[in-house]
Amino acid sequence: MEKLEKEQHSCDCPNPKCKKEIEYTPYEIFLKKELKCKKCGSGYKLESSEIYHLKTSLNDYEKARYKFYQTLDKLISNADEIITQK
Repeated sequence: MEKLEKEQHSCDCPNPKCKKEIEYTPYEIFLKKELKCKKCGSGYKLESSEIYHLKTSLNDYEKARYKFYQTLDKLISNADEIITQK
């Protein structure tokens, strides 16, 4: 399963004349702290406190997902087998 921080997302360019989508990953937000349109150069400057909350949420999500799959694997491995013969 792909890590959430590498998933591709997009948003509209803030310049109403441009109408191009700005593509980004959460990881790029962590590094650049801004989103910039490749066509016209307009973009969004992101607050560092919000980026911190994004990182924290991402870490919490990854831990919860890991625990979920551990629990799922444990559930399957402890399940009773039902074998039918035809």
